[in-house]
Amino acid sequence: MLMKVHEILIKLFETFLSIIRIIRHTSFRGIGKIARTSNTCLIMGNGPSLTSSLEKNKDKLKKTDLLAVNFMGLTPEFMIYRPNLYVLCDPGFWIESPDTVLGEKVRKLYQVLADTINWDLQLYLPHDARKSKFIKAILSSNKFIHVIYFNKTKIEGLRCFTYFTYSAQWGMPRAQNVLCAALMLCIYSGYKTIYLAGAENDWIKNLWVDANNRLRLDDLHFYDNTNQGNAIVLNTKMYEQFLSWYYAFKSYAEIAAFAHNRGINVINTNLTSFIDVFEKQELID
Repeated sequence: MLMKVHEILIKLFETFLSIIRIIRHTSFRGIGKIARTSNTCLIMGNGPSLTSSLEKNKDKLKKTDLLAVNFMGLTPEFMIYRPNLYVLCDPGFWIESPDTVLGEKVRKLYQVLADTINWDLQLYLPHDARKSKFIKAILSSNKFIHVIYFNKTKIEGLRCFTYFTYSAQWGMPRAQNVLCAALMLCIYSGYKTIYLAGAENDWIKNLWVDANNRLRLDDLHFYDNTNQGNAIVLNTKMYEQFLSWYYAFKSYAEIAAFAHNRGINVINTNLTSFIDVFEKQELID
């Protein structure tokens, strides 16, 4: 009984904090939904398995909307499959840092999109990105790119409250990675079935500590030239990294429950993915 009371008090406190975050960070203007061309959508994660998934299902992909994330726009596959949706979530995609490797890569991504897109592309960014002048300056030259903003505000608390605010698009579960945001945008938009591809999320297999006690991660993507990844140095301690992953998998669980509540099927096409809350099956029956 005491545990139940304790849990309720925590949920009430989380609800209170979420209301404060909504007041401070949520935009109530221009909240749109994806302009669907199909009842199904395939979210293309950047995991190593994406290439084989796409190659085996080229004909099936013509029947579904395709959603790209992160740096897929810099890959040959992007021009081959011509996704009609693109989601960016990390602040690195709109906070200008031109003198860094990441800043140069981000600028190149937007320039490539502006120069090459000749089909209708809905590009989704958090509302914070509205302040970025360089995004507007680069993308405004291409009439095929439609920039749409969404609320990334972290929502937690009582389920009746979270589901109401999710449905109103005032926020979402903690978007620890871009797949969380992409899933919520697809759920908002009423797809009957949402497929995930290239979503290994098996980071723990590629985590290690070097001789200088630096936490390293072999960050593997489908577009890497080798299977070794980039062995990036993480500016975190082990406990902090596991906490970050805890939040990511917790968000997946919340998203799975919300999708079920809305009568939407989310299917993970990677049968060895570490995400354990979505049904797994081969890509599109």
